[in-house]
Amino acid sequence: MIGIKESSSRFKKRYDNQCADPPKLKKPELPEKNPSPIYLTPSSDTKASFFNFSNLSLLPKIFSSSSTLRKSKSQKNLLPPKEPTIKRTYPQAITSQNSLTLINNSIEDSYSFDSSLNLPFPKFNIVILGASVAGVTAAKAIEYYCKNLARITLIEPHEKSLLKFAALSAITDFTNADSVILPYNNIFNNKIFPQNRIIRAKANQVTETDVILHNGEAIPYNVLIVATGLSYPSPISCHSYSNNSTLNMLKSYFLGISNSKSILIIGGGATGCEAAERIVSEFVDKTVILIHSKHLLLDSNYPDNYRKRVYDKLYKLGVNIILNDVANIGSSPNYGYPPKGRWVETSSQKMLFSDIQINCTGANGNTAFLNKLNSDPSNPPLLDPETSLVNVNINLQTHNYSNIFAIGDVNNIDGIKSIERARSQALTVSKTMKQFSYFHSKGRSIRKARAYAWIPDSKAAYYSLNKKISNTVSSATIRGSDTNTIYSSSSAKTKSLGPSNDQEFEAISTRKFSEVKLINKLFSNPLF
Repeated sequence: MIGIKESSSRFKKRYDNQCADPPKLKKPELPEKNPSPIYLTPSSDTKASFFNFSNLSLLPKIFSSSSTLRKSKSQKNLLPPKEPTIKRTYPQAITSQNSLTLINNSIEDSYSFDSSLNLPFPKFNIVILGASVAGVTAAKAIEYYCKNLARITLIEPHEKSLLKFAALSAITDFTNADSVILPYNNIFNNKIFPQNRIIRAKANQVTETDVILHNGEAIPYNVLIVATGLSYPSPISCHSYSNNSTLNMLKSYFLGISNSKSILIIGGGATGCEAAERIVSEFVDKTVILIHSKHLLLDSNYPDNYRKRVYDKLYKLGVNIILNDVANIGSSPNYGYPPKGRWVETSSQKMLFSDIQINCTGANGNTAFLNKLNSDPSNPPLLDPETSLVNVNINLQTHNYSNIFAIGDVNNIDGIKSIERARSQALTVSKTMKQFSYFHSKGRSIRKARAYAWIPDSKAAYYSLNKKISNTVSSATIRGSDTNTIYSSSSAKTKSLGPSNDQEFEAISTRKFSEVKLINKLFSNPLF
């Protein structure tokens, strides 16, 4: 036992000798001249190792030396000085300035924002009106192409986006409502490009340099992209701006259809035919009446043989179809809401009673803010007088203003307005914005940049654009370059479609899952 104690004491003495203090290091001599101040930004991601000779090195810890006696390379002036880190401040929501109050149908929405722009951001301002499929696609694509060369502002009054093409699925099955209403949370990548922003506001007027909001705030722009889409009657569009009012509207139609015996659908276009098919397929013992003003269902964008097939299908499902007749409902966009029993007189003096009415008549462009910009009678009309759609050329520019574009459903290019068309037009304009922002960064006029031409997706689109080109003003007035040359290069591709190879029309379908999934992915994920 005594031998074990002596042995342990020897080991302890040897261990104490090994733990002797290391020799003290002399502090390095300072240079004669005073060095410039060094700004250190320590990173929390730096890992300690034997090979990292900094304050995080493991060597000082092993030898139990004080960290104040050792200096890193940057402290010894062995590395070049770093620039000071600038902490930027960005606009934040406040409660006392620019309060947004939108009142519609006794529903009030309030949201506050500070739109001041006292920030060191790029000066090339791109303003997008409308967070539609075209608007969101353009915002994401422009951010990808232009990066820090541009500042993107997306202006949208609605709290969330109602997918209009899928709204009918929610009024026949209210459990689908949450799937067809999407937030605007992930449109911009603000961690990398903090200059881009979304303003929840309503555009009241557009001048040649600014967008005037409902509260008088002026948002300057170098380029304006109009993507406000179409305004449909309820329930395809909600004419209030809050998410709660949208849900209440969809729910009231669902309950009205569920509790009704007779349903009148006004308008036999694609929306009216889809509504009729959904109701007779998902509800039993419902009397569905579909009234349409033409001799066949749908319109001239569809071939006659398909229009006849749609008629036969709905007739076999039990839909009562009235053709060549018009329901006298006036011009109210909210006719039929809130749902209740009404008598409706037709142009042929028929009297139709129904427990609920679904207005599926034609849509108009959301372009009231452009009315004053279109006031000069000496210029070609900016808006179509019948539909309020924006007249554009092959570059998707307006004829009078080369820095104003219109994409998606809001322009007056003929043909079926689809999701794919909206996305392709948004990508075309995004490539043009890449050119414009590059020219602007070099101090050159964007009028000298060559705008990209949109390749028409159908014969109807090609012929309507061809007619616009032949009737418009000179190319120098349009955008300061050879528009006819651009058109000829793209029309060669379009003519190759030919009458027999034209793009197929979009068949009416009640299956919207793939489209809804696509738009959900667009709103929540990067575009590229």
